[in-house]
Amino acid sequence: MLELRIAGRSFGKPVLGEVFATIERGDRICLLGPSGIGKTTLLNAIAGLDKTLPSGAIIGSNKLRVGYLFQEHRLLPWRTLDANLRLVGAGEEQAEDSLRQVGLAGYGHYLPDQLSLGMARRAALARCLVVKPDLLLLDEPFASLDP
Repeated sequence: MLELRIAGRSFGKPVLGEVFATIERGDRICLLGPSGIGKTTLLNAIAGLDKTLPSGAIIGSNKLRVGYLFQEHRLLPWRTLDANLRLVGAGEEQAEDSLRQVGLAGYGHYLPDQLSLGMARRAALARCLVVKPDLLLLDEPFASLDP
């Protein structure tokens, strides 16, 4: 499904060491480590956001639909939750169902700044899930979330 051949990353100083791995459909992988060790750098590379990587560093990601939950919710502040979900292709019913699945039923007409941070992060998770991703990348997924 996905093959990583990253020789390392540095931005003035080393950020990420060598990463060589094969990830198969259904695999669940957790990256643990202290702040600044390169976890987000690796996720950005897998998501295709690092255009400076050599072409053979990430193999197979161009064939995958990727959902990426960033550390920040990255919802557009001038759009309602429903509108934020429709931007990624969700229909009205899909948007409502996705918000319901993350405990936000009835909040579709709210703007992101009308929510708590935990609620906004759940809305961002709904946005990731509504695209039915083949690969789901979660960067600090439990930050600001209630039990």
